[in-house]
Amino acid sequence: MSYSFSVRAASKADALVEVAAELDKVVVGQPTHASDRQAAEDAVKAFVAVVRDPGEGEYLGVSVSGSLSWQEDNVFTGASVNVSAYVARA
Repeated sequence: MSYSFSVRAASKADALVEVAAELDKVVVGQPTHASDRQAAEDAVKAFVAVVRDPGEGEYLGVSVSGSLSWQEDNVFTGASVNVSAYVARA
């Protein structure tokens, strides 16, 4: 199962709140992702920490995608998360 989403926020703190809400939606729609939700959120926090807060006329964009693969009974054979965090002009 896989997912992908992006958020735009006025600050790093706002971006983290929005990402958490999106990850919650992923878990509701694909309950298997409860297994990797915290790891994905931790990765987002680490990358958001690297970039600066956006200034006036800018926003912080965060894109997240992840996937899990398994054989049966939620025994996972693969897991991935991709995170991009960037400041851009509005």
